[in-house]
Amino acid sequence: MLADRAKLADTARRYWDPEAQTRLRHEILRIQDERLRASVQRAYDLAPFFRDRFDAAGVHPRDIRGVSDLHHLPVFDKNDLRADEALHRPFGSYRCCGPRESIRFATSTGTSGRPTITLWTAKDLALEFELSARTNWRAGMRPGDTVVNAHPGYTNGGESFIVGDCRYMGMLPISLGPPTTPEDAARALRLLEGIDVDWWRLYPAAAQRFREAAAQYDISVRLPPAEQTGPLAQYDRLSAGQECISVLGGSCAPGNGAHIAEDYAIVEVLDIATLQPVDDGERGLLVVTSLDRDNPMIRYNLGDVVRLDSNPCECGETSRRGFYEGRVQDIVPVGDQSILPIDVWLELPPAVEFTLVRRPDADHLVVRIDHEPASDLGDRLEARLNVAVVIEQSPAGSLARAAFKSKRVIDEAASSCLTTGSG
Repeated sequence: MLADRAKLADTARRYWDPEAQTRLRHEILRIQDERLRASVQRAYDLAPFFRDRFDAAGVHPRDIRGVSDLHHLPVFDKNDLRADEALHRPFGSYRCCGPRESIRFATSTGTSGRPTITLWTAKDLALEFELSARTNWRAGMRPGDTVVNAHPGYTNGGESFIVGDCRYMGMLPISLGPPTTPEDAARALRLLEGIDVDWWRLYPAAAQRFREAAAQYDISVRLPPAEQTGPLAQYDRLSAGQECISVLGGSCAPGNGAHIAEDYAIVEVLDIATLQPVDDGERGLLVVTSLDRDNPMIRYNLGDVVRLDSNPCECGETSRRGFYEGRVQDIVPVGDQSILPIDVWLELPPAVEFTLVRRPDADHLVVRIDHEPASDLGDRLEARLNVAVVIEQSPAGSLARAAFKSKRVIDEAASSCLTTGSG
């Protein structure tokens, strides 16, 4: 599958899709209203999962005239999809199109529970690649570039999706697989010696494993510097999951937040406890409704914590920007504060391994780090987080290394021993 050749040839233009990315706000809202009505009707007519939930809420598609009515429909999450797949094996009843109408199959990684299945029709896959091209183009990626990724393959959808969206833009994808051991990482890097790599698509954990292997085995490959995969990199892409929209948006500049494809998605940010909308700039749950797809998702709670910025962007794009802050399951409550790993990471060197310790009824935050901390680290964290902080230095290399996605939070029973102070 290859994008329109005229788009690929005009490499100097600023936007991948200038008309879509610079629409006036009232036009975006008109498109959302129109596509929402069609998506709700389609889900109700063809997917028993949605029809049953809408009926239980006492809402009919005719009641949904536009975005302002969306709050009448129920929110659901990944656990609801798992339960539906278990009840209606193997594909569930939440799809409007089944395997005979689909051209791609994949499963989720299962990092937050049992993997779920995703099916793409030709239309939905083409739409995914178009939205991904907007993000890749913003970043400066162009036809002819070489792109390396280290996502898991086989039934996992990440690697095949990256390969597909690179080919769509006329780029050369190279898949290394996750660097599960230093030897695996070194073996993969040696394959790249002499190859001009233009772009790396890596999670921070994999990037750090490759950097460590390159240093250990003296391999000469130009890897992304630690700053490019540090905490601010979280803000450069936004996803609604492969079952909804794989690339919901991407950033026009490092750390500037991801411009959301609002012509194909309605994004809500809701209070975690009440599911009521939060103000612009406040953290809340990411809830997404996909638009104009064969398999729509209506008010899908991703379990992610995000914030939105509706202010005009200097780049000229007119969509709102989303900032991915972390997972709800990684919130560490300390007193009346809710802390995420990025809150700590922003005060650390980008390549340092660290872990937050979550304990019941904690009145302080424990941060484990396998690097000699700066003398003022504890003070800086306490000022940022407004909680007492204890720094525990672990032996170098002792914290668990991930090959794909880092595990930054561990749960422990309450400790009666409190180490003093910061730093």
